[in-house]
Amino acid sequence: MLSIITGILENKQAKLGEATQLYAKTGIAMKDGPVVTFRAKYQYNLIRPVTYIQRKIDPAWLPYLPTPAYPEYPSGLVGIVGPIMQVLIRECGDIPVTDNAYSWRGLAPRHYASITAMREEASYSRVYAGLHYPTTQAVSVEMSKELGNKIANLTLIPK
Repeated sequence: MLSIITGILENKQAKLGEATQLYAKTGIAMKDGPVVTFRAKYQYNLIRPVTYIQRKIDPAWLPYLPTPAYPEYPSGLVGIVGPIMQVLIRECGDIPVTDNAYSWRGLAPRHYASITAMREEASYSRVYAGLHYPTTQAVSVEMSKELGNKIANLTLIPK
């Protein structure tokens, strides 16, 4: 996410104060997102799709990705990156973004028409991988928007 944030700031030719505020707010989101998410995971303790499917439908079924050893709801990925994305949307608009995070591995950059499109792809990738239920992802996106909006509303640098 830091490479995306930096790319946005470079494209905007942001001044130091604006960059400082955006890094601070996204940093708060990076720390608060996991706390809120994992507190809820253990409050609700919902079983993963793999557990349900193996118990009720097909004992041999496996998801495409290894299943994390913690409860399913809410989504960890969306709970962690979703608030950051919402802060970016609020501070910079729902702009096109490029993810260069894995260019060091020789992978091509990922281009998205908007931050929302990137959030949706990240969210549904976990459904396709067999890690989450679609409802979990939809609710997790809404939860991440709410937290991101609260963080975006903070006044860190007085005007």
